[in-house]
Amino acid sequence: MSCALVALGTLSPPVTGARIAWRNDAGSALFTGYLAQAAEREYLGWNEAGAVYRYVLTATGDEALLDRQVVEERPLTVQKPAGAVVRELTPTGTDVSGVEDCGTIAELDASLRKWSECAAEAADQARAAYSAIDGKVVLRPIGEHAVTIDETDPNFSPDGLKLQSPDRLLNDVTALGKTECDAYVKDYFLGDGSKLGFDLSQSPFGSKATTVFEEEYTAPLDSAWWTVNDPNGAVSVNGGSVWVQGGAASVQFAESIELGGALQFQHGDVSFQAASDGVIGGLYNGATCLAGFQIAKAGSQSTISALVNGSVTGTSLATQTNHRYLFITRVYATEAVRRAGWYRSSKEVAGGQDRTADLRVVLVVQDVDPNNPESLVSAGTVLYDDVIANGPAFCSYALLNANDMHCSLAYTQLVAMPNVLVRSALPGQAFRTRLVGALINGGECNVGGRSLTFYSAEAPASNEQIVAEYRNARAMGGRVTVASPSVRSAAVEMEMPLTRTSDDCANAAQAILDDSTQTAWCGEYQGWSDFLPDDIWPGDVLHVNAPSRGCVADVIVREVQVESVDPANDRSRYAITFANEAADPVAIKSKAVTQTQVEKSALRDPTIYALAGLQQAEVTNITSTSVTMDMGCDPMSGGGFEIRWSDSGWGPQIDRNLAGRYNTRVIAMPRLTRVMSYWIRQYDATNRYSRSATLLHVDCPL
Repeated sequence: MSCALVALGTLSPPVTGARIAWRNDAGSALFTGYLAQAAEREYLGWNEAGAVYRYVLTATGDEALLDRQVVEERPLTVQKPAGAVVRELTPTGTDVSGVEDCGTIAELDASLRKWSECAAEAADQARAAYSAIDGKVVLRPIGEHAVTIDETDPNFSPDGLKLQSPDRLLNDVTALGKTECDAYVKDYFLGDGSKLGFDLSQSPFGSKATTVFEEEYTAPLDSAWWTVNDPNGAVSVNGGSVWVQGGAASVQFAESIELGGALQFQHGDVSFQAASDGVIGGLYNGATCLAGFQIAKAGSQSTISALVNGSVTGTSLATQTNHRYLFITRVYATEAVRRAGWYRSSKEVAGGQDRTADLRVVLVVQDVDPNNPESLVSAGTVLYDDVIANGPAFCSYALLNANDMHCSLAYTQLVAMPNVLVRSALPGQAFRTRLVGALINGGECNVGGRSLTFYSAEAPASNEQIVAEYRNARAMGGRVTVASPSVRSAAVEMEMPLTRTSDDCANAAQAILDDSTQTAWCGEYQGWSDFLPDDIWPGDVLHVNAPSRGCVADVIVREVQVESVDPANDRSRYAITFANEAADPVAIKSKAVTQTQVEKSALRDPTIYALAGLQQAEVTNITSTSVTMDMGCDPMSGGGFEIRWSDSGWGPQIDRNLAGRYNTRVIAMPRLTRVMSYWIRQYDATNRYSRSATLLHVDCPL
């Protein structure tokens, strides 16, 4: 706000940071905030009382106070209503009773950003509008309040209405993103007792490790990161550890965790002071512990067991006095992205669907004897290594869920690991998971680029079978069209909301198309406050009824400028800027791309590539002349399995790289060289194919 005070006598000029408010006669605030700079004094002249001065004031709204400090570092907010995000980020003492939940947003990273930036992003993603005024934050859906501007109204100002209708009509939209998972790849190798390195057939999607969060416990637990339920005061933090000494208590991560890709939870370096009862490192699906470590009393010591789907399973490990225990959970999901994003247009909300995925869960305990340094790098005890079918998309993470525990826990870490599952089996034995990661964390091998490297102490034995399972990457994109005699197309790259799959891109393209098939309108309306039907704020909908100008449309108020021309009579001049979403989308932000970028994306027709991928397909036998494989499911009625030498040419019309079309579950293919790659998709009676191919790659001696 800019305003001026005329001094008709002595006036102490306001100073920077002073509180300022502008209210109408009814007491409603039109503006509240703080002076952004010292008042500028202007000499106006002389009257009978002496010199007359004017003080020009420039102020910023209440957001200035909310933005005074950036948001502290905090975990990524996921799958929450926009209102919940705004309430969490708003400092205590500010009235948030006017903050409505509005729509769910997929994610928002608020760390080290201004409050207003985060509130604006949350509002945009949810197709909502926010304001901060008079000590109160308001968030409400677009169009919750509507006002009509009608040219037949006697209070209508014809000169005040300016309209534009830019040509934004589209019937063909392509939306692009970055990269996504594609083929299901399984590489088969054979150890010789000394070889440590193996070449992967593809570049894995997500081949770099990324730390999601890490806690060293050098300060009290931060409520932005941890939710503590401790009615008996059993939990404390000191000496670089979180301590639990008796009583029921829980320490839970503040945000949900998506169970996608490969995750490694290091729950901590735990020392037990007495027999304990509770759960360490529990991943919960509602009230059920999907996977965790059950701690149970056993005399003066405790036992450590795997807790899976709410039940104790497998053998237990007994604790020993003065030993430390490192608890590690690894989760390998068959999908990297478990839930679609949310994409909103003026017509509908798309997205939010979950992707089914199986979870291989590995629970490991490393027993560290302070008197034996080698125990720091020795292999841990695997308490559980199996697949949980159709695992949940998200879980809550309870670091500690104590009934009566007496222990200290140093450091906690969650790492998104290279998305490669490595398993091996000695002749005549079952497969076991070989842990990918640093040696100090119990890792047996590591992945870098297209190389799988085992540590020397973990070299595969002679004739040990090795299988590396992962997904390769492809450029994502989606295209949506509406039948029309003439094509009006656009190609864009998504900026907001984030797209992580081609399905997301298709939903984003549909949202753009929804808005772009209507006539675009934008413009401005100026009028006196006396003649406006109601007070107007950004986010309101204007019903514009101006048939003489060809406009009967609903538009969204984007900006309101108020000029107090006659404050003595509480009369103001309003300048209202508006646009519908055909002219300026609210919840979708994108930028134009070139045709070359579209061509490189190699979009697949979703009506043809519509079937589930063959996640369970595997090689069951390898000889010098043949490779036998099990597709993991029976062929569809009228369909079968198409095998090719490369991931191209799918369909009955092309046979240049065709290895064969089969209608049996078990297939024996010829092996012509040491290294063979078999690309597979299932098809049905209408020649629809798997969305993603499966690659079975064999690199074994003949």
